[in-house]
Amino acid sequence: GIHNWSWSKDSFTDKFLAVLKKEHSVVDVHYPRMTAIAAYSEWAIKRRAKKILEAHKEGDSVIAHSFGCLATIYAMKMGAKFDNVFFFGAAAEQKEDFPEGAFNKLYNIHSNTDGALWLGDKLPFHKFGTLGKYGYNGNNPLVENVNASGNSHNSYSEPELDIVTGK
Repeated sequence: GIHNWSWSKDSFTDKFLAVLKKEHSVVDVHYPRMTAIAAYSEWAIKRRAKKILEAHKEGDSVIAHSFGCLATIYAMKMGAKFDNVFFFGAAAEQKEDFPEGAFNKLYNIHSNTDGALWLGDKLPFHKFGTLGKYGYNGNNPLVENVNASGNSHNSYSEPELDIVTGK
């Protein structure tokens, strides 16, 4: 998982990781807090990606949200190889060019009602894109879009889509 910097101590990513910890070994990658302004810096993104690269073992699965997705993509470009990748509200480009062999399957959970990604897309020269708002439209057959429309940027587990319980 990617360290959650939600303002809430009870975010959907926290809930999701808590359930996973019951039956799986979970590593929460802690990297320095990221702000939208810092995401303009290639150095800042790579610094966080390096933390992911160092924590991962080939064949791990990764769950990332928002900027964590962008950092994970950079980690893949640095050589990280995952089994399954789960992106929630990915702040990355819709036609992202993923490195060959970086994952076996990537599930891109996206919501067209994600206001944060709408705003991020409007910022000039910014790294954030709308992969998590509109879905992937590149040519990698290993990427599967999962439409979770109706969810905001931080609400992928309730009430519209409960990833944690499956209900």
